[in-house]
Amino acid sequence: MCSFIISYGIEIIILKSQGYDIGFGIFTTGFSLTGEADVHTGLGFIMMCVFFNIINVVMEEGIL
Repeated sequence: MCSFIISYGIEIIILKSQGYDIGFGIFTTGFSLTGEADVHTGLGFIMMCVFFNIINVVMEEGIL
């Protein structure tokens, strides 16, 4: 965890020194075959993605 804080801190310092406006967010992205992209920031959508990812891991690893 500490390495993530250090690396993100260094990245933020570099970007700020170059004049970029930065922010931190939690989101998922979606895309389609037509090339359209969308960013989803809703908590329900993110929790649904986490839930289905856990199901996928359980099925692939044969835990149950």
